[in-house]
Amino acid sequence: MDIISAYGTPVLAQNLNSQPNFSLDLLGKKFSDNSHRSLPIAGDGIAVVKEAPDPGYIRWLESIGMAPKNIVVYSSEDPSESLSNLIFKDPKRIQDLLKHVEGKSIYVPFYAGEKELQTAKSIGSSIFACDENITRIFFDKGSFKDFCRDLKINVIEGDHFDLTDGNARALAVFEKTMLRILDQNPKGGAFIRDDLGSGGSGILNPTKDNYCEVMEVVKKHKARYLLEPRLQVVSSPNIQGAIDLDGRIHFIGLSGQLFEESRHAGNVCWEGYYYKEDEEYIKKVFLTTAEKMAEMGYIGVFGVDFIITPSQHIGQPPEEYIFPVECNARVNGSTFAFAIVDRIEEKLGIRPNCWKFIKGQLESPCSFDTLRTRLDHLLYDGSNVNAVFMSYVADLGLNGKFTAVLTGDSQDHISYLEKGLKEAGVKQV
Repeated sequence: MDIISAYGTPVLAQNLNSQPNFSLDLLGKKFSDNSHRSLPIAGDGIAVVKEAPDPGYIRWLESIGMAPKNIVVYSSEDPSESLSNLIFKDPKRIQDLLKHVEGKSIYVPFYAGEKELQTAKSIGSSIFACDENITRIFFDKGSFKDFCRDLKINVIEGDHFDLTDGNARALAVFEKTMLRILDQNPKGGAFIRDDLGSGGSGILNPTKDNYCEVMEVVKKHKARYLLEPRLQVVSSPNIQGAIDLDGRIHFIGLSGQLFEESRHAGNVCWEGYYYKEDEEYIKKVFLTTAEKMAEMGYIGVFGVDFIITPSQHIGQPPEEYIFPVECNARVNGSTFAFAIVDRIEEKLGIRPNCWKFIKGQLESPCSFDTLRTRLDHLLYDGSNVNAVFMSYVADLGLNGKFTAVLTGDSQDHISYLEKGLKEAGVKQV
């Protein structure tokens, strides 16, 4: 957050549906838009949320000295309406708060499109973002792949298809290419990604048995797709950084992503998690892409996802088995985990050696106070680095789901916390 607050008081509006092609239907009916993730990291800034937060959660944040100074709640009958649109329609509530703030302010959306730029102007703030035409170069998976090729960075083989107009000839070429990949890669199969999909949405896994059903989905969806062979994956690193308003590049951190099939299930981070040569190569690619992004005018947080495939022999160069697969040119889910760990370090004067971001679920919905009583012996209390930090609880009363950051001195402490959560009836999802 220091990277952003250097430009003024942050106004955080972190809702997922500011992204292109985002649909609440992808994530189910009982779903909050994740704007509450800004609550533990807003500090002296302004956390803008949809729906009032659980009072018990705010009391807990207050007890550990991490409650936001200001919370502004907007509501809408339309669950798909973005926070930026709500603020734009009624900017006075933010404007009135900013009158009492010394110095400048800066608007921080999850993803920045045209509406986000308009909203920043409406409240009299600068924005930690750039024109969407620049953002899309990197956010679009096909465009990012071409961007990497231009920089001589090795990427997975594959083809890019524009099927937005439902052209029969293009669909026929797409199907023929898919069948060729399935023939050439019978063990792995093929992998289809929507250029603008996010968070596991827009991913299809065709096989010889289901490719007809997959083609029906493709025809109906009418999107732009990447079609690639599905490779064996050892690990999925994510490296994050930010480019500030002055074009300076900041390294945020490297973590390992955890997946259940194609669904993101968490992140882990500790020294030595990746083999030294692999980490050096990932950081080299990060710097190469970041320097070019800065040159092209990108501003904001971004994360580059990689896959590490099985190496074939000792001494094989990392560029032959490590590939960048997409750039999340927006705030990332684990950005909040890094920010929470930063805040813990600010409070305690020491940084946890290890952390793990998880998604948990109880057997039934409950209030935060109920959860706090149940997990009290494990929760962060403002003094213990080996603890569970509840990072997002807006869905707790809907379906018992939450996210948490487990921090510790060692991997053994993380395992101990996971065991305690399991004994308390928490299932990782």
